[in-house]
Amino acid sequence: MELDAFKDQLKLQLENNRFYQKPDLLQSALLMKVNSVVKKIKQSVVTETALAIVASVAFVYFALAYPSFSFRIYFGVFSCVSIAFVFALLALRVKLHRLDDDLSVKQNLIDTHSVTKAYVRHYFRFCMILLPVCLCMAVFVFLFEFISVTPNQSIFTPYMFSHLWLPLIICYCLFSLGMYFFTKLYLQKLYGEHLHLLENLIQELENE
Repeated sequence: MELDAFKDQLKLQLENNRFYQKPDLLQSALLMKVNSVVKKIKQSVVTETALAIVASVAFVYFALAYPSFSFRIYFGVFSCVSIAFVFALLALRVKLHRLDDDLSVKQNLIDTHSVTKAYVRHYFRFCMILLPVCLCMAVFVFLFEFISVTPNQSIFTPYMFSHLWLPLIICYCLFSLGMYFFTKLYLQKLYGEHLHLLENLIQELENE
């Protein structure tokens, strides 16, 4: 049977809600493609979970072992953030696994795409919000260490502004710009291509 005939039969089965009652070669091929894309998304989540666990362990170690009190607070805060991120990834993985039991391939695709896209959107927003938090924490650590070493010297003089604060502001702006593009590329590498494939599969089903 030609491919067009397979597609016509698939369209008829979708319209009559009998997609799983009469499996054919086209359905099997579509299911294999769907499973492949969903599997890759889950692998990306597993990779991120592993990286988050490693980061959490490192942050906890520095929070406990670093000699400076202010740095221990700094790493302690990010230990909590990393651990919370691990649980968020585990929740995402559970949610994606639950979608496997969906009775409709099309709905499964839509739900998987929706869940993953929402995660990517929240992930990016969280990273952008985290940048000023990092800045505030870094300023706190710097001020604490500076006051501890030189308690009688002011850091709010014109000289300190031109030789310290201005370079720090420039470095922060460059760092934020770099993190913006890095996060974009990172998410595109892990999830962007898979989301695009899911969109194509959904569009293919809707056009049938």
